[in-house]
Amino acid sequence: MELAPFFHQYIDFKCSKSPVSREIDKFVYYKCEDGGAELFFIESDDVVFPEWNYHLFPEDPHYYKECNWEPILFDRFEEINLYDEQVFLYLLFTVNSITSINEINKNNMARDFVKNYSFLQLSRINDFLSISKRDKNKLRNLFFHSFLYSHPVNYETLYAFSIRDGDVFHIKSRVWVKDYFNSYYDFFVEHYEEYKNKIPITIDEVISCKKLTSLLLDNIEGKSNGLKFPRENIEDGLIEAINNFDVLIDVYNKDKERFYEKLKNSLLGSNRENIFVEFLLQNYVCYILYFDMDEINNFVECFSKERELCGFLINKIFYNPIFIKKTLIAQKKNLSSYDRVTCFLDEETISMYSHT
Repeated sequence: MELAPFFHQYIDFKCSKSPVSREIDKFVYYKCEDGGAELFFIESDDVVFPEWNYHLFPEDPHYYKECNWEPILFDRFEEINLYDEQVFLYLLFTVNSITSINEINKNNMARDFVKNYSFLQLSRINDFLSISKRDKNKLRNLFFHSFLYSHPVNYETLYAFSIRDGDVFHIKSRVWVKDYFNSYYDFFVEHYEEYKNKIPITIDEVISCKKLTSLLLDNIEGKSNGLKFPRENIEDGLIEAINNFDVLIDVYNKDKERFYEKLKNSLLGSNRENIFVEFLLQNYVCYILYFDMDEINNFVECFSKERELCGFLINKIFYNPIFIKKTLIAQKKNLSSYDRVTCFLDEETISMYSHT
């Protein structure tokens, strides 16, 4: 099993007006009545992948004065208590639900983009050979936290896990998430007959779930080949810039003028409302501005002869504040000091940064 076919189907269903379902191992994507799409099981065709263990989820110990049960994997992980078990299973659902495609509306648009963007970048960081190990770790933490935050997970789960040198772990117990997830799946494979009334899929499908979850976690930990957008979905110049932004970073380090020229050429011929324009702009935020916010002045200068387009792109960069706001805070910069930027922004957007 490989992750790329799932990713390509995901992009097809998210971006195409006429997506085509293709069976992948035990799974297949289908449109849902609410306008989104889910990864269904081929055999157990009324169940979606992220919810296969819905009826196995333990009671929340927060609602009980006394708990007379133990964590399901107590024999394997004695250091994990009932409360820890909750956050592990929330994380499992969060990782698996990256396969879900939600109907986009004004309320979830920004979060949906950030979760998808962060997941993709976590797979790509190792491609950036010119970025130091220290800076890669900073970016991994940024993207991992943003991935969880934008799901969104609850407060306990958000701060229960961290990523270090490409391994996601539970901070309190120091248990590797991969070890826990593998043991969790193995438990229900080994005890399938005992729990089959609560498991709505076949044992072979549970085994396939384990493989897919492992691939998704490998992607988050940067242990798989970096995901790339299928070429047929975007204009050639735009997809080249997104899929090979590590090459553009090398150009930036050697010749900034040439970098901005290439960036400009990639954006000039693109459909402005294409979601992939935002992917490229966020690459600029996370791999250029995140290390030097003052580069935004060179961006404005680059598009100075296309003032209307410049205004559109600047608003795109600043309207989704998660990454750019972290950048301003980290560098102790104030948006108001960038007059060439704020002149393009409306009051609503500027107000997002009033406490930065």
